[in-house]
Amino acid sequence: MYSKVEILKEKILSDIKAGRLLKDQPVPSRFQFMKRYSCSRGTIDKAISELVNHGYLYCRQGAGTYVGETSDSVPVKQVFLAGDYDLKSYANAETANLASEIQKHLPCFLYNVNDVKINLNRIARPGNAVIWVRPPYEQLMVMKYLSCAGVPQLLIGRNYSSFDHIVSDAKEGIRQGLRWLVGNAGREIIFITPENNPDAPFIAERQIAFYELAVEMGLKLDEKSIYRMNFKDLKKDLNFLTEELFAGKKRMKAIFSTHISAAFPLISMAESRGWHSGKDFFFLTFDCNSSLCGYRGIGMLEQLWDEMGEKSVEWLERKRKNKNEEFKIKICPKLITWEKGNERS
Repeated sequence: MYSKVEILKEKILSDIKAGRLLKDQPVPSRFQFMKRYSCSRGTIDKAISELVNHGYLYCRQGAGTYVGETSDSVPVKQVFLAGDYDLKSYANAETANLASEIQKHLPCFLYNVNDVKINLNRIARPGNAVIWVRPPYEQLMVMKYLSCAGVPQLLIGRNYSSFDHIVSDAKEGIRQGLRWLVGNAGREIIFITPENNPDAPFIAERQIAFYELAVEMGLKLDEKSIYRMNFKDLKKDLNFLTEELFAGKKRMKAIFSTHISAAFPLISMAESRGWHSGKDFFFLTFDCNSSLCGYRGIGMLEQLWDEMGEKSVEWLERKRKNKNEEFKIKICPKLITWEKGNERS
């Protein structure tokens, strides 16, 4: 929950962004703010004081408070990179590498996504930008707050609302993967996917892309060949899938799964039943698992995070030049397969 001060700041910033309060024009008096927003004088004073400190408002002695610089009129001078990152470790190499690359261009401060909210006083200022790496849906309110403050934001790996973003092109990636799968195992497909989750909007995107392509490519798909799992109890779900796919007399040769964490254990369980990839079945999955490298009959759609990082630097250069045009990029994943032990894409 935001404090009353943060809520009031957001309202004032929204008025500035919408043009209801213009640069160098006076803002309403403290009494008018109190009446309009039903706030105490103390709340009004603190909110305005913080906005003055951030540069959004300024005071003229004896003449009141005026609208100052807006983020739209200030080029980006420093970047806050928010990812699933523990500052006490280097577990998230993607975020750390991106921070290092950005640091070559502008000062870059690395935060865990959950720490952005408690640092809004530092971040929500003219001249700042935020790059989010796979932010959860629960951060959307923080993003909207920063948007009201006019802070440029770029989302990597997620596409929420109308924010600038860089994401994988699910449909084109799945298209090339299905061509490989169909070419090796036929048009009768088993489809395995998690249930939809607001924190993982890419799941629905991949599902829609697959169903559209199933129609376009004339795949043989029926209700019994679609497995929508919650994967909350991974062991239980994997045992169920193993029995369904590798214990019956009917052998389905083509399997597509959008859930990478289920891929390696499922394939291992298939081998324990005498089923071997590349011979008895072919398996396509989104994302990569190094444990599957070298397996014949396995196709993995690798998301190109390095290329996304390069595009994020391009976005940043535009913001440094104060360019505000829309920036929405899709990057097709790379299909990785192995034939006779050799990587092919």
